[in-house]
Amino acid sequence: PRQARLRYPQSGELRPHDFRGGHRRTPRQRLSYDPGRQTRFGDVFQMKEEVYLRPLTVEDAAVSWRWRNDADLWRFTASRPNIVVNEEIERTWAANAIADSSRFNFAICLRPSNRYIGNVYLVNIKDGVGELGIFIGEKDCYGKGYAQAAISLLKKAAVDRGIRTIRIGVN
Repeated sequence: PRQARLRYPQSGELRPHDFRGGHRRTPRQRLSYDPGRQTRFGDVFQMKEEVYLRPLTVEDAAVSWRWRNDADLWRFTASRPNIVVNEEIERTWAANAIADSSRFNFAICLRPSNRYIGNVYLVNIKDGVGELGIFIGEKDCYGKGYAQAAISLLKKAAVDRGIRTIRIGVN
């Protein structure tokens, strides 16, 4: 294939570009995120400008209790609810999760509507290590890169709070 040398905006480094297969990105480039920087990988980084995290609140239970009862959402997770969850049960869970000092809980929201679409959190935080949990509850938001954007933002928040290692389990 024809090769060209292109300068990547993030690092100023020259990297090969394959005209048939698109961009070849290093792992560092896939995981880096700077919301103020314009890059040539527009779709991924523009998507991240739509997504923001805010602390989870008890009031979020008015939306999230529906997600707890959606069997499709929990099909691939290890922590399925074993009861039918109503709004009051979800409010109690949210209050306890917010009060737990061994976890950080964030709501995943979209700009400009401020729509709440899911949760991302770090649990079992101890000695600079936390375990990642994430779900997108709104099905029309699947496959749009919102979870990836939320994880990038969570990593930034984790570093700001002294967390050096994030673990994730896969089911």
